[in-house]
Order: sequence, then structure tokens, then C-alpha cells
Amino acid sequence: QELSVVFAMLGVLLSALVLFGCGLAVFLEWAADRWQVAFLQTPRMTLALRLLPLLMPYGLFMCFVGIITAVLNYFRVFILPALGALLLNVFLISGLIWAYYRPELSELEQLRQLGKLVLWSGAAQLLLMLIVMAWKGVLPTFGRAAWRDVGIIPKLWKMALPGLIGGIALQMSFLVDRLLAVYLGPQAVPALTYVDRLIDLPIGVFAIALGQVLMTSLVRSATAGNMTDFRQDLELGLRQVLFWGVPMGLGIVFFYEPLLQVLCLGGRYTVSDLASARMVACFYGLGIPVFCALKVLVPGFYARKRMLLPLYASLTAIALNLGLNLSLMWHLQQGGLALATVLSSLAHAAILLRALRRDDIRLAWSRIGKAAGRSLLAALLASGASGAVLYGMPSGDLWLNALRLGLILMVFGAAYLGVSALLKSPELWEFGAIFRRRLKRS
Repeated sequence: QELSVVFAMLGVLLSALVLFGCGLAVFLEWAADRWQVAFLQTPRMTLALRLLPLLMPYGLFMCFVGIITAVLNYFRVFILPALGALLLNVFLISGLIWAYYRPELSELEQLRQLGKLVLWSGAAQLLLMLIVMAWKGVLPTFGRAAWRDVGIIPKLWKMALPGLIGGIALQMSFLVDRLLAVYLGPQAVPALTYVDRLIDLPIGVFAIALGQVLMTSLVRSATAGNMTDFRQDLELGLRQVLFWGVPMGLGIVFFYEPLLQVLCLGGRYTVSDLASARMVACFYGLGIPVFCALKVLVPGFYARKRMLLPLYASLTAIALNLGLNLSLMWHLQQGGLALATVLSSLAHAAILLRALRRDDIRLAWSRIGKAAGRSLLAALLASGASGAVLYGMPSGDLWLNALRLGLILMVFGAAYLGVSALLKSPELWEFGAIFRRRLKRS
């Protein structure tokens, strides 16, 4: 019944937002032609206004997909929701291949076709999620019954509003970072943007996935009042993000150049742009374990319905980030913006950890510290082995550089896992057990 209410209210709200966004885009395009507004007639703004009505419904689909994913995760269904997210990439890659063989199409027409593919992928994901919900027997019913128990709406808003405010503030902080980068010069934005895409891999693919898996267990433990299991799950998550985050961070610090060389170099991205990303890669890479840890710590508060404290911590970190940006950007340029993000994230994590201690949830820091030490040692040895491959093979054209990067990643991964096995790191074996849902508590 509660799920039906959520779906009904969310459908009304999101539909209104989509209609407003589409109408606003159409009005602004009309106003630009009628009153000759120069800002609205730039090529990028024109493209944005024409594509926005096509893409706005995708946001509606994805919001429903996010809600359904959370419901399915509660019922311990993880693989199918994760596979659904691949549909966007499949549709877009197919569209890009199609556009490559249709050079006669204009840029606007190519973007329209890609926009349609994005929309179709969203509809396909939502349909897949609804089918899985029906299979699990939790498909909400739509009708008058969905509007009867409206008393749950204030409760839901009270729980969701802090996260909503925090999300808006985070996006505003991101926007300020990019505006400051524009002020620094033309190389600052691509340096931050492309390195940011690199760190999205460990954060988006690994840390968020781990957080979703642990969230279900944390909620069950918190609901049952079993804080021993809750503490062990939280500790397990932190050890796992250190085990995987430390090598990924050092990998970006040491090998950002071949990564960006293969993935980005070419077209408008030059060798000079590659050099300007050095400090950004170093600072962002060192911050990856902290970024990943936040994806585990925040669900620990949400599972106990402590919504306000993560909001306060997030707002504090955002304010600190703004102050550090203005202090560091003058000396370190775009590297200062990256360092400010890392330091503010570290403060964010420290606030949450202190709050856990205040709540008498005391983590076994000796085990966490040992896990960090083993991961750091294994990552340094793996970096040394991979460095031999990097400096043993000359750079050349795209395919040679791609081959060299592939060998670096293979050697790094094999060396890290091998050293971790020799060090008898329990995190290596626990990782598979987490997703097999057979982890035995120690």
C-alpha cells in the first residue's frame, strides 16, 4: 500500500516537472527568436533547448527506476537492476556506430537520434524493472486505493527532504567548482572533467554497488536492533572500499597519463591538456578511498533513519570546499580545486565517523588499519611491476598505446591480487561472499 502511494505521488510530481521543463524549453526557444536574446541563441544553448523536451521524460523514467531498484535490493535482487543500467550504454553505443556511418546527417539530427535512443533506453529499463517487480510479487496497484493512505506522505517527505536538500547543495557546489575552473582558463575544465570520469569507475561501479548491497543488510540489522551485526557490516564495507579503493587511487596517480592518452587524447584534447591534468589526477586519485568510504558511511545513517546528520555533514563539507577552492586555486590552479574536494570529503567522512562513535557504534580500527596497510603495500608493489611495462614499451599510435595500457592494467591487477593473496587479505575472499550473500560473520 505504501509503495502504491509513493508511485502515485511521485508520478504526479515528476510528470508536472517534466511538463514544466519541456514547456520552459519551448518558450525560451520561441523567446530567443522573437526578442533576439543573444545568450539564448548561442549554438550550445540552441541545441540544449531543442533537445531538452526529448530528454526530460528520461528523468521521469530514471526516478522510477531508482525507486524500484531500492525496493528490489531490499528483497535481495541485485543483478537484474544492475544489468538494466547497461541498456543506456548499449543504446548509445549502437547509436554512435550508426551515426558514424551516416556522415550526411547534420549535428542536430545526429543528436536528435541519440536523444531518442536515450529515451528508449529509459523506457526499456523501467519496463524491465516492472517485470522484475511483478515476478517478485511486489508490483504496486494503481487506483483509488493508492490515494487513501495519504498520511504516509508527510512521513516520507520528512525522511526524503534532507537528502533532497543535500543533493541540491551538492549539485550547486559542483556547478561552482566548474565556474571557478572556467575562470582559471580553458585547460582547467577538461582537466577536471576527464579525470573526474576516471574516478567515476571505482566510485560509480564499485563503491555505489557495494553500498547498495550493504544497505539491505544494514536496514535489517538496524530494524531488528542488532547493532553488533550493524557494526560488523559497516566495518566490512569500509575494509572493502579500502581494499579496492587504494589500488584504484594509486593506479590513477601513477598511470593517469596512459589512461587519458588512450581515452581522451585527440581532437580538441591536446598534449598540453594532458599535462595540465597531472595535479588533478594526483589529488583525485589519493581521494578515491575517501570518496568510496562516504558511499558506505552515509547508508549507515539512512538505515537508522538518521537523515539530518548526513545533511549537516554534507553542508559543512560543501562550505569548507568553497572556502578551500578560493584559497588553493590561486597557487595550485585546477589542482587546488581537486585538493579542496578531497579535503572537504575527508572532513565529511570525519564528521560521520565521529557521529558513529557518539552513537556508541565503535568500529574495530585495528582491523581497518591493517586492511589499509596491506592494500597500500600490495598496490605499491603492483605499481612498480606495472611501471616496468610502462617504461619498457614506447608510446606510439592509438592502437599501440591501447595495447600498452591493457598490459599495464593486466600486470597491475594480477600483481595486486597475487600480493594480496600472499598477504592473506581476508577482503579478497569476502568480496565474492558479499555478492553471493554467504558471508559468515566473524
